[in-house]
Amino acid sequence: QGDKILNPWHTFSLATISQVEREMKVAGILPWAYQRISTNSYIRSYLTSAAGVFRLTVDRSLSFGSFLTCASKPTVPESQLVIELKYDAEHESDAEWIRQYLPFQRVRFSKYAQGVIQTTP
Repeated sequence: QGDKILNPWHTFSLATISQVEREMKVAGILPWAYQRISTNSYIRSYLTSAAGVFRLTVDRSLSFGSFLTCASKPTVPESQLVIELKYDAEHESDAEWIRQYLPFQRVRFSKYAQGVIQTTP
């Protein structure tokens, strides 16, 4: 499993992304060598178990684009979803029980990696 580093940051619009990027570099959140190459977009739904132990995220309407061409296009068929089951490590055995009832093929999928692949010439 991967980890995410979360840093609190103010909200911003895409129109100000260059300024935000510079501020994040000055604050040490982004390395100075960082370069934007791709963007992704999707609609996400959240579901949670009654006790809040398990969470599902459902991503649909995925599209990827290039910052170089400013073009974005749907590259994953509308009928395909990305579903993630999320939980703390101590609930791994229960998560395996839940997975057996999810009628989906289990594969690793990275929206970041897919965006880079789709937008690299």
